[in-house]
Amino acid sequence: MKKRWIAGAVALLLLMTGCAAPHVDGTAAPSQDVVSLPESTPEPSPAQSTATPLPGSAIAGKAVYRPETVPSAFAQSETFSSELYALLTSSIRAGSDEADPQGLAFTDEQFEGVRAFLLSRNPWGTLTDITRDQEGAIKLTYATEDVEERALNAQKFDEAVSLILETTIPEGCTQLSAAVALYKYVAQTIEEDYEAADGGLYGALVLGKGVESAYAYAYSFLLDQIGVQNTVVFSEDGTHAWNVLTMEGMSFHCDPQVESGLNGGQALTLFGLSDRELSEKTGWNTYTSENRALLDCDAEILTGVKEAPYADVETAGNALYFTRMEGLDGVFRFDLSSGDVIEVAQAQPTALAVLGDNVYYLEEQDS
Repeated sequence: MKKRWIAGAVALLLLMTGCAAPHVDGTAAPSQDVVSLPESTPEPSPAQSTATPLPGSAIAGKAVYRPETVPSAFAQSETFSSELYALLTSSIRAGSDEADPQGLAFTDEQFEGVRAFLLSRNPWGTLTDITRDQEGAIKLTYATEDVEERALNAQKFDEAVSLILETTIPEGCTQLSAAVALYKYVAQTIEEDYEAADGGLYGALVLGKGVESAYAYAYSFLLDQIGVQNTVVFSEDGTHAWNVLTMEGMSFHCDPQVESGLNGGQALTLFGLSDRELSEKTGWNTYTSENRALLDCDAEILTGVKEAPYADVETAGNALYFTRMEGLDGVFRFDLSSGDVIEVAQAQPTALAVLGDNVYYLEEQDS
Protein backbone atom coordinates (compact mmCIF):
# COMPACT_ATOMS: atom_id res chain seq x y z
CA MET A 1 0.00 0.00 0.00
CA LYS A 2 2.90 2.32 0.80
CA LYS A 3 4.33 1.84 -2.69
CA ARG A 4 0.93 2.37 -4.30
CA TRP A 5 0.29 5.56 -2.32
CA ILE A 6 3.73 7.00 -3.09
CA ALA A 7 3.49 6.01 -6.76
CA GLY A 8 0.10 7.72 -7.06
CA ALA A 9 1.37 10.93 -5.48
CA VAL A 10 4.48 10.97 -7.66
CA ALA A 11 2.43 10.29 -10.79
CA LEU A 12 0.08 13.17 -10.01
CA LEU A 13 2.98 15.48 -9.25
CA LEU A 14 4.74 14.54 -12.51
CA LEU A 15 1.52 15.01 -14.46
CA MET A 16 0.95 18.44 -13.03
CA THR A 17 4.55 19.60 -13.26
CA GLY A 18 5.02 18.12 -16.71
CA CYS A 19 1.84 19.50 -18.24
CA ALA A 20 1.59 22.73 -16.36
CA ALA A 21 5.24 23.79 -15.95
CA PRO A 22 4.36 25.39 -12.60
CA HIS A 23 6.11 28.41 -11.22
CA VAL A 24 7.44 28.01 -7.71
CA ASP A 25 8.42 31.51 -6.70
CA GLY A 26 5.60 31.61 -4.15
CA THR A 27 3.63 34.54 -5.59
CA ALA A 28 -0.04 34.16 -6.41
CA ALA A 29 -0.39 35.62 -9.91
CA PRO A 30 -3.44 34.64 -12.00
CA SER A 31 -1.24 32.99 -14.66
CA GLN A 32 0.36 30.56 -12.22
CA ASP A 33 -0.58 26.96 -11.67
CA VAL A 34 1.04 26.39 -8.29
CA VAL A 35 0.62 28.33 -5.07
CA SER A 36 2.90 27.96 -2.07
CA LEU A 37 1.08 27.14 1.14
CA PRO A 38 1.14 30.10 3.53
CA GLU A 39 3.12 29.83 6.74
CA SER A 40 0.15 31.32 8.58
CA THR A 41 -3.44 32.10 7.78
CA PRO A 42 -3.63 35.14 5.48
CA GLU A 43 -5.96 37.99 6.31
CA PRO A 44 -9.23 37.08 4.56
CA SER A 45 -10.32 39.58 1.94
CA PRO A 46 -13.22 39.44 1.72
CA ALA A 47 -14.11 37.25 4.67
CA GLN A 48 -16.78 34.61 4.21
CA SER A 49 -18.54 33.23 7.27
CA THR A 50 -19.93 29.71 7.38
CA ALA A 51 -23.64 29.22 8.01
CA THR A 52 -22.83 26.88 10.89
CA PRO A 53 -19.88 27.22 13.29
CA LEU A 54 -17.29 24.59 12.46
CA PRO A 55 -16.92 21.72 14.93
CA GLY A 56 -13.77 19.72 15.59
CA SER A 57 -11.50 22.60 16.60
CA ALA A 58 -9.81 20.48 19.28
CA ILE A 59 -6.31 19.27 18.48
CA ALA A 60 -6.39 15.63 17.41
CA GLY A 61 -3.10 14.84 19.13
CA LYS A 62 -0.38 12.58 17.82
CA ALA A 63 -1.93 9.81 15.72
CA VAL A 64 -0.69 6.54 17.18
CA TYR A 65 -2.22 3.21 16.22
CA ARG A 66 -3.74 1.38 19.19
CA PRO A 67 -5.29 -1.93 18.09
CA GLU A 68 -7.24 -2.33 21.34
CA THR A 69 -9.04 1.02 20.91
CA VAL A 70 -12.73 0.44 21.61
CA PRO A 71 -14.96 1.55 18.71
CA SER A 72 -16.62 4.78 19.81
CA ALA A 73 -20.04 3.64 18.61
CA PHE A 74 -20.00 0.94 21.30
CA ALA A 75 -17.95 2.58 24.05
CA GLN A 76 -20.95 3.12 26.35
CA SER A 77 -23.17 0.39 24.93
CA GLU A 78 -24.77 -2.29 27.10
CA THR A 79 -24.35 -4.70 24.18
CA PHE A 80 -20.55 -4.42 24.05
CA SER A 81 -17.75 -5.30 26.48
CA SER A 82 -14.58 -3.23 26.20
CA GLU A 83 -12.62 -5.74 28.30
CA LEU A 84 -13.69 -8.67 26.14
CA TYR A 85 -12.85 -6.71 23.00
CA ALA A 86 -9.32 -6.02 24.28
CA LEU A 87 -8.85 -9.71 25.17
CA LEU A 88 -9.99 -10.98 21.79
CA THR A 89 -8.03 -8.32 19.94
CA SER A 90 -4.82 -9.45 21.64
CA SER A 91 -5.56 -13.14 21.04
CA ILE A 92 -6.43 -12.74 17.36
CA ARG A 93 -3.33 -10.65 16.64
CA ALA A 94 -1.23 -13.43 18.14
CA GLY A 95 -3.02 -16.05 16.05
CA SER A 96 -4.23 -17.93 19.16
CA ASP A 97 -6.88 -20.63 18.89
CA GLU A 98 -8.52 -19.60 22.13
CA ALA A 99 -8.88 -16.75 24.58
CA ASP A 100 -9.11 -17.10 28.34
CA PRO A 101 -11.97 -14.95 29.70
CA GLN A 102 -11.24 -15.84 33.32
CA GLY A 103 -11.84 -12.82 35.52
CA LEU A 104 -13.98 -10.99 32.95
CA ALA A 105 -17.68 -10.35 33.51
CA PHE A 106 -19.81 -9.98 30.39
CA THR A 107 -23.30 -10.94 29.29
CA ASP A 108 -24.30 -13.16 26.38
CA GLU A 109 -25.50 -10.05 24.57
CA GLN A 110 -22.13 -8.37 25.05
CA PHE A 111 -20.33 -11.46 23.77
CA GLU A 112 -22.50 -11.46 20.65
CA GLY A 113 -21.92 -7.74 20.17
CA VAL A 114 -18.13 -8.08 20.23
CA ARG A 115 -18.29 -11.23 18.08
CA ALA A 116 -20.44 -9.53 15.43
CA PHE A 117 -18.16 -6.51 15.31
CA LEU A 118 -14.96 -8.52 14.87
CA LEU A 119 -16.44 -10.87 12.26
CA SER A 120 -17.87 -8.02 10.18
CA ARG A 121 -14.62 -6.01 10.32
CA ASN A 122 -12.08 -8.87 10.29
CA PRO A 123 -9.14 -6.47 10.85
CA TRP A 124 -6.43 -9.12 10.75
CA GLY A 125 -7.73 -10.97 7.73
CA THR A 126 -8.07 -14.61 8.79
CA LEU A 127 -10.75 -14.79 11.52
CA THR A 128 -13.86 -16.82 10.55
CA ASP A 129 -15.68 -17.44 13.85
CA ILE A 130 -15.72 -16.89 17.62
CA THR A 131 -17.58 -19.41 19.79
CA ARG A 132 -17.99 -20.35 23.46
CA ASP A 133 -18.40 -23.84 24.89
CA GLN A 134 -20.56 -24.78 27.88
CA GLU A 135 -17.69 -24.10 30.27
CA GLY A 136 -17.32 -20.58 28.89
CA ALA A 137 -14.04 -21.14 27.05
CA ILE A 138 -13.72 -18.96 23.93
CA LYS A 139 -12.59 -20.65 20.71
CA LEU A 140 -11.23 -18.73 17.73
CA THR A 141 -11.47 -20.15 14.20
CA TYR A 142 -9.41 -18.95 11.25
CA ALA A 143 -9.22 -19.43 7.50
CA THR A 144 -5.77 -20.95 7.92
CA GLU A 145 -4.35 -23.42 10.44
CA ASP A 146 -0.90 -21.85 10.19
CA VAL A 147 -0.39 -19.79 13.36
CA GLU A 148 2.56 -17.95 11.83
CA GLU A 149 0.47 -16.95 8.83
CA ARG A 150 -2.23 -15.56 11.11
CA ALA A 151 0.33 -13.55 13.06
CA LEU A 152 1.95 -12.32 9.83
CA ASN A 153 -1.41 -11.09 8.53
CA ALA A 154 -1.96 -9.27 11.80
CA GLN A 155 1.45 -7.66 11.51
CA LYS A 156 0.73 -6.53 7.95
CA PHE A 157 -2.53 -4.92 9.06
CA ASP A 158 -0.97 -3.19 12.05
CA GLU A 159 1.87 -1.85 9.91
CA ALA A 160 -0.57 -0.63 7.23
CA VAL A 161 -2.73 1.27 9.73
CA SER A 162 0.34 2.73 11.46
CA LEU A 163 1.63 3.97 8.11
CA ILE A 164 -1.72 5.50 7.16
CA LEU A 165 -1.90 7.45 10.40
CA GLU A 166 1.76 8.46 10.26
CA THR A 167 1.61 9.80 6.71
CA THR A 168 -1.91 11.28 6.82
CA ILE A 169 -2.27 12.90 10.25
CA PRO A 170 0.46 15.39 11.24
CA GLU A 171 0.85 16.36 14.87
CA GLY A 172 -1.02 19.52 15.81
CA CYS A 173 -3.88 19.28 13.31
CA THR A 174 -7.50 19.66 14.42
CA GLN A 175 -9.96 16.78 14.62
CA LEU A 176 -11.92 18.19 11.67
CA SER A 177 -8.81 18.50 9.51
CA ALA A 178 -7.77 14.95 10.44
CA ALA A 179 -11.27 13.63 9.70
CA VAL A 180 -11.20 15.21 6.24
CA ALA A 181 -7.74 13.79 5.53
CA LEU A 182 -8.83 10.25 6.44
CA TYR A 183 -12.03 10.66 4.42
CA LYS A 184 -9.98 11.60 1.37
CA TYR A 185 -7.63 8.69 2.00
CA VAL A 186 -10.42 6.13 2.14
CA ALA A 187 -12.22 7.55 -0.90
CA GLN A 188 -9.03 7.64 -2.98
CA THR A 189 -7.30 4.38 -2.08
CA ILE A 190 -10.01 1.71 -1.79
CA GLU A 191 -11.21 0.06 -4.97
CA GLU A 192 -14.71 -1.40 -4.91
CA ASP A 193 -14.39 -5.11 -5.67
CA TYR A 194 -17.22 -7.53 -4.88
CA GLU A 195 -14.99 -10.47 -5.73
CA ALA A 196 -12.34 -9.43 -3.20
CA ALA A 197 -11.12 -12.34 -1.09
CA ASP A 198 -11.58 -10.25 2.05
CA GLY A 199 -14.41 -7.73 2.33
CA GLY A 200 -13.45 -6.32 5.72
CA LEU A 201 -10.79 -4.01 7.10
CA TYR A 202 -7.84 -6.17 6.05
CA GLY A 203 -8.89 -6.12 2.41
CA ALA A 204 -9.65 -2.39 2.47
CA LEU A 205 -6.59 -1.07 4.34
CA VAL A 206 -3.94 -3.62 3.35
CA LEU A 207 -5.03 -4.73 -0.12
CA GLY A 208 -6.95 -1.61 -1.15
CA LYS A 209 -10.03 -3.59 -2.21
CA GLY A 210 -13.41 -4.18 -0.61
CA VAL A 211 -17.15 -4.47 -0.92
CA GLU A 212 -19.34 -1.39 -0.51
CA SER A 213 -19.46 -1.49 3.31
CA ALA A 214 -15.66 -1.65 3.50
CA TYR A 215 -15.42 2.12 2.92
CA ALA A 216 -17.60 2.93 5.94
CA TYR A 217 -15.91 0.28 8.10
CA ALA A 218 -12.42 1.51 7.19
CA TYR A 219 -13.29 5.16 7.78
CA SER A 220 -14.90 4.33 11.13
CA PHE A 221 -11.87 2.31 12.27
CA LEU A 222 -9.44 5.11 11.38
CA LEU A 223 -11.61 7.76 13.04
CA ASP A 224 -11.64 5.75 16.25
CA GLN A 225 -7.84 5.79 16.20
CA ILE A 226 -7.79 9.61 16.32
CA GLY A 227 -10.60 9.91 18.87
CA VAL A 228 -13.41 11.15 16.62
CA GLN A 229 -16.79 9.81 17.72
CA ASN A 230 -18.58 8.06 14.88
CA THR A 231 -20.94 5.29 13.93
CA VAL A 232 -21.62 3.28 10.79
CA VAL A 233 -25.16 3.64 9.48
CA PHE A 234 -27.04 1.65 6.87
CA SER A 235 -29.78 2.51 4.42
CA GLU A 236 -33.08 1.03 5.50
CA ASP A 237 -32.86 -1.71 2.88
CA GLY A 238 -29.33 -2.55 4.01
CA THR A 239 -27.77 -2.06 0.58
CA HIS A 240 -25.47 0.84 1.50
CA ALA A 241 -23.35 1.96 4.46
CA TRP A 242 -21.83 5.29 5.35
CA ASN A 243 -20.72 7.19 8.48
CA VAL A 244 -22.11 9.72 10.93
CA LEU A 245 -19.50 11.78 12.76
CA THR A 246 -20.18 13.70 15.97
CA MET A 247 -17.93 16.60 16.99
CA GLU A 248 -18.66 19.01 19.80
CA GLY A 249 -22.28 17.91 19.87
CA MET A 250 -22.78 18.36 16.11
CA SER A 251 -23.53 15.29 13.98
CA PHE A 252 -23.25 15.03 10.19
CA HIS A 253 -23.12 12.40 7.46
CA CYS A 254 -20.03 11.43 5.43
CA ASP A 255 -20.06 8.91 2.57
CA PRO A 256 -16.56 8.02 1.28
CA GLN A 257 -17.87 5.21 -0.94
CA VAL A 258 -20.15 7.48 -2.97
CA GLU A 259 -17.42 10.14 -2.95
CA SER A 260 -15.03 7.64 -4.50
CA GLY A 261 -17.48 6.87 -7.27
CA LEU A 262 -18.29 10.50 -8.11
CA ASN A 263 -14.84 11.81 -8.98
CA GLY A 264 -12.33 9.30 -7.71
CA GLY A 265 -12.40 10.96 -4.29
CA GLN A 266 -11.12 14.27 -5.66
CA ALA A 267 -13.79 16.42 -4.00
CA LEU A 268 -15.71 16.68 -0.72
CA THR A 269 -19.22 16.45 -2.12
CA LEU A 270 -20.43 13.93 0.47
CA PHE A 271 -18.59 15.24 3.55
CA GLY A 272 -20.51 17.04 6.29
CA LEU A 273 -24.09 16.49 5.13
CA SER A 274 -27.20 17.21 7.13
CA ASP A 275 -30.19 14.87 6.97
CA ARG A 276 -31.73 17.21 4.39
CA GLU A 277 -28.60 17.28 2.23
CA LEU A 278 -28.19 13.50 2.44
CA SER A 279 -31.74 13.00 1.19
CA GLU A 280 -31.24 15.49 -1.65
CA LYS A 281 -27.86 14.18 -2.79
CA THR A 282 -28.32 10.42 -2.37
CA GLY A 283 -32.02 9.79 -1.93
CA TRP A 284 -31.53 8.07 1.46
CA ASN A 285 -33.82 9.64 4.04
CA THR A 286 -34.27 6.69 6.40
CA TYR A 287 -31.45 4.70 7.93
CA THR A 288 -30.46 2.63 10.92
CA SER A 289 -27.47 3.16 13.18
CA GLU A 290 -25.08 0.37 14.04
CA ASN A 291 -25.22 1.28 17.72
CA ARG A 292 -29.03 1.51 17.67
CA ALA A 293 -28.96 5.21 18.42
CA LEU A 294 -31.32 7.63 16.74
CA LEU A 295 -29.12 10.36 15.31
CA ASP A 296 -30.33 13.77 14.14
CA CYS A 297 -27.89 15.42 11.76
CA ASP A 298 -28.89 19.06 11.51
CA ALA A 299 -25.40 20.44 10.87
CA GLU A 300 -24.47 21.56 7.35
CA ILE A 301 -20.74 22.22 7.27
CA LEU A 302 -18.33 23.08 4.43
CA THR A 303 -21.33 24.13 2.35
CA GLY A 304 -19.35 26.12 -0.20
CA VAL A 305 -16.56 23.55 -0.46
CA LYS A 306 -19.05 20.77 -1.26
CA GLU A 307 -19.98 22.57 -4.50
CA ALA A 308 -16.41 22.47 -5.85
CA PRO A 309 -15.45 19.69 -8.29
CA TYR A 310 -11.96 19.47 -6.73
CA ALA A 311 -10.94 19.93 -3.11
CA ASP A 312 -7.95 18.83 -1.04
CA VAL A 313 -6.84 19.25 2.55
CA GLU A 314 -3.72 20.87 3.96
CA THR A 315 -3.93 18.86 7.16
CA ALA A 316 -1.04 20.48 9.02
CA GLY A 317 -2.38 23.95 8.23
CA ASN A 318 -5.99 23.00 9.05
CA ALA A 319 -7.21 24.31 5.72
CA LEU A 320 -8.95 23.20 2.55
CA TYR A 321 -8.17 24.29 -0.99
CA PHE A 322 -10.96 24.05 -3.54
CA THR A 323 -11.88 25.18 -7.05
CA ARG A 324 -15.29 26.87 -6.96
CA MET A 325 -16.93 29.38 -4.62
CA GLU A 326 -20.45 30.72 -5.07
CA GLY A 327 -20.42 29.72 -8.75
CA LEU A 328 -17.04 31.33 -9.51
CA ASP A 329 -14.00 29.27 -10.53
CA GLY A 330 -10.65 29.87 -8.87
CA VAL A 331 -8.37 28.47 -6.19
CA PHE A 332 -9.80 29.20 -2.76
CA ARG A 333 -8.53 28.55 0.75
CA PHE A 334 -10.92 27.65 3.55
CA ASP A 335 -9.52 28.04 7.07
CA LEU A 336 -10.97 25.21 9.17
CA SER A 337 -10.15 27.03 12.40
CA SER A 338 -11.89 30.31 11.65
CA GLY A 339 -14.20 29.50 8.74
CA ASP A 340 -12.65 32.29 6.66
CA VAL A 341 -12.34 31.88 2.88
CA ILE A 342 -9.92 33.71 0.59
CA GLU A 343 -9.15 33.47 -3.11
CA VAL A 344 -5.47 32.64 -3.60
CA ALA A 345 -5.45 32.40 -7.42
CA GLN A 346 -7.70 33.46 -10.27
CA ALA A 347 -7.98 30.41 -12.49
CA GLN A 348 -10.30 27.84 -14.02
CA PRO A 349 -8.82 24.64 -12.58
CA THR A 350 -9.53 21.23 -14.08
CA ALA A 351 -7.64 19.45 -11.25
CA LEU A 352 -6.17 20.37 -7.88
CA ALA A 353 -4.04 18.68 -5.23
CA VAL A 354 -2.07 19.70 -2.15
CA LEU A 355 1.37 18.10 -2.41
CA GLY A 356 4.20 18.94 -0.05
CA ASP A 357 4.51 22.70 0.43
CA ASN A 358 2.36 23.69 -2.54
CA VAL A 359 -1.13 23.40 -3.94
CA TYR A 360 -0.96 22.40 -7.60
CA TYR A 361 -3.71 22.85 -10.15
CA LEU A 362 -4.23 22.27 -13.85
CA GLU A 363 -6.11 24.57 -16.18
CA GLU A 364 -7.71 23.57 -19.45
CA GLN A 365 -4.84 24.91 -21.55
CA ASP A 366 -2.39 22.78 -19.55
CA SER A 367 -3.89 19.66 -21.12
